[in-house]
Amino acid sequence: MNEIEEQRSEQTFQSEDFDAYLQNKWNSNMFTLERRRVKEKLSRLGTVTDEVLKASEVNLVRHLSDEFPSIWNKKQVDRQWLFFSRDDAARAELTDIIDKERTLADTLADPTPMFRHIFLG
Repeated sequence: MNEIEEQRSEQTFQSEDFDAYLQNKWNSNMFTLERRRVKEKLSRLGTVTDEVLKASEVNLVRHLSDEFPSIWNKKQVDRQWLFFSRDDAARAELTDIIDKERTLADTLADPTPMFRHIFLG
C-alpha cells in the first residue's frame, strides 16, 4: 500500500471497518483495537460535522459510543455511534421532564441516555 492509499484508508470507511462488528466479535475485548480504529474515523467525521454545526450556530455536543463491551452497550459492541446532543443545561431540563415517568426497572434495562434523543440518519 503506498502512502496515498494508506492516507485514504485512514480517512474513509473500508469493508474491514464493518467487519469489526461481526456477531462473533460483539462480546469480546479482543477486537477493541479494531473497533477503536473505526472510532477514530468516526471522531474525524465528527470534528468536521461539529465545525459545520458551529458555523451554522447550532449548539450541540459531540459524542461517540464505546468501542469496548460495557454496561452502556449491554456488554456487546454490535455498532458504534457518532451523535450530537443538546448541551448539559438543555439535557438536565429534559431529564427532569422525562425521568418523572421512568422507573428504576426501565433505567436498569437501558442505562444509556439514548432514549432522550432523536436520531437522524
